[in-house]
Amino acid sequence: MQENRDEEANDDEADDAEDAHDDLFHVLGLLQERGLLDNDPEEVISLLQENPNIDINAVLEGQLGTRRQRGAMERLTRSLIQAEELEAASLSSDRVFIKAPLQVLGEGQFGQVVLGVYRRDDGSEVETAIKRVKPNGRRMQLHEHQALMREAANWNGLEHANIVCLLGTCIIENRFHLVMDKCDMSLDDLLYESEADAATLALSLDDKEAVLRGVARGLEYLHGNLIVHRDLKPANILLSRDLGLVKLADFGLATQIKANSSIADTISSVGTPAYMAPEVLQAPIQWTTRADIYAFGIVMWEVYHGKSPFEHSIRSISDLETRVLNGERPLISDEVDVRLWVVRLMERCWKHDPEDRPRASEILRTFEGRTNVRRSTRLIRGLVSVVLRSRGGRNGIEDASIELVQGLVRDLSEDTGNLMRTLDTLRISLEQERDAHAGDVLRAEALSRGIIGSTKRILEHSTDPEILTKALWLLRLALSGSSGTSFRIAAIQEHDLGSIAIETFQAFRDHEDLQAAACGFVAIVSSDSLRNESILVQELEVSTEIVAAMRAHPRSEVVQENACGALRNLSVNDRNKVILGQELEVGTEIVAAMRAHPGSEVVQENACGALRNLALGNDRNKVILGQELEPLVRTTLSCAPAIKTCIAILIEARIAIVVIVVFFELSIGNNVQIEHTLMVN
Repeated sequence: MQENRDEEANDDEADDAEDAHDDLFHVLGLLQERGLLDNDPEEVISLLQENPNIDINAVLEGQLGTRRQRGAMERLTRSLIQAEELEAASLSSDRVFIKAPLQVLGEGQFGQVVLGVYRRDDGSEVETAIKRVKPNGRRMQLHEHQALMREAANWNGLEHANIVCLLGTCIIENRFHLVMDKCDMSLDDLLYESEADAATLALSLDDKEAVLRGVARGLEYLHGNLIVHRDLKPANILLSRDLGLVKLADFGLATQIKANSSIADTISSVGTPAYMAPEVLQAPIQWTTRADIYAFGIVMWEVYHGKSPFEHSIRSISDLETRVLNGERPLISDEVDVRLWVVRLMERCWKHDPEDRPRASEILRTFEGRTNVRRSTRLIRGLVSVVLRSRGGRNGIEDASIELVQGLVRDLSEDTGNLMRTLDTLRISLEQERDAHAGDVLRAEALSRGIIGSTKRILEHSTDPEILTKALWLLRLALSGSSGTSFRIAAIQEHDLGSIAIETFQAFRDHEDLQAAACGFVAIVSSDSLRNESILVQELEVSTEIVAAMRAHPRSEVVQENACGALRNLSVNDRNKVILGQELEVGTEIVAAMRAHPGSEVVQENACGALRNLALGNDRNKVILGQELEPLVRTTLSCAPAIKTCIAILIEARIAIVVIVVFFELSIGNNVQIEHTLMVN
């Protein structure tokens, strides 16, 4: 039976090679027909015709054929790579920068992750992690390019609180880069960082279960979308400063499967041996979601033992594979503090038969049903200080300020002290950091200490509108830093703060400051997260409450600027554009805000952004907004901010040329302002 399986695998491999040969031959023929790249395709075609069984990968790498043929293939491959990368790039290269001096956050076999900066649509900048092929002075090899492109394709569209967010892809210095959220450390750092003291790494059982629960959530999301990670290990599990946010990363080996099926793979080197399940260690290799579950079981063992499985007993990779295939698993030490139910779950995860292993959803239910699901607020002090020292320090923030924030957040969580004073003091501390442009260490500290959970408790139980207002403004401020992206996603997708915000809108409709604070909160949690935008508008219908707030407080500048800011962020999502622009007709409210507050630059800027986002990519919205803007133009030409706003949206969205003509017909005395506006935009 094994011989038959081997023969089938060999037949499949031969078929794949033949398909690759035919595909390349076809592409080269098309290039030749179109007269592209001079005679290069002809040279390579002749090589393929001479030897139909030639190694296609070797041809693509320029390793076979005459010198002339190899050179032709290299030039052809390089051109195809550059064209493919340019087409795949989703971010403009002038919005992504690698920080100087270079700070390497991590390295793999061929990849390198460095610290960078991403400039958002509103001009603000956020620190990011940027992945690229390690530069070493040579030309990027085809397989390296393919790996990075494959990872981008696998990663694109994945959005979950326990998945590292891919912000996009771009070309920097003629090379393809992945731009992603920056996390504080990996689980591998936490377990094996040599500079961290033993006391720091002595995690409580709740801490360890918090990490594993986060991994289980990420796996449940991937497997629910029929995606197998195939390289789950501590180095690919990233953490925030506390253990409350856990994210899966590195999707270079991930693959999509069909329901109730598997992916056959003849490449035995996929994955990391210590975490590979028995069924993927020998032919025919069958990848299913249960292979990830096996790896999760090994990670569980590693979290409790603080060392790699089999690290002192294996002689070689083949020795490890033989042991695993024979049913050997890591021994659970009697000296390790671990709950019995965790041991039983661990042993189920690494069962030899994949069908005997639990699903990710079952694992998650087990964790959530048997443990305290309260977020860990434990700061991994020693390790974080090591990481901060190695990555440039704390941007001048004094330890005393950090300790103050730690104490204040603790007061919130423990409900001690004067609540009003605590909220005010925390807000002042975070505002001073923001206004001084001194990074976001204090805001990150507040988030890692559990300020989301503490303010959620206040919002759920307090009926005092002043306290609720202060809590929402504080939460908005804490989430505004560059390290807040993951927490913004968690605020909606895990803590369900969107529903709480809606209750606040409805219960205190006449309270101007509270309505403004609720709009401001929606604005911050909807930035840079299409999934959050979708939940807030399509599931929770928060846009209805925002419109109601604008109508209830038309003369309130603070309500209008925050409401327009929220609508600006919510209207990035394509489906939201239709709901907001055509079903709710928010353009009417936005234009009313512009008319009511012509001297407010913030209202005008947020309104302009909202109109631009509503119009871009939606022709029906362009027509509707063009009709809304014309009367505004006729009545507010004396106001420079309004002129700038309207011209900007008309030009950028190309709504209606006739309205621009109206501008010039009515612009006597304002020529200088209009010319300046056109030049700026």
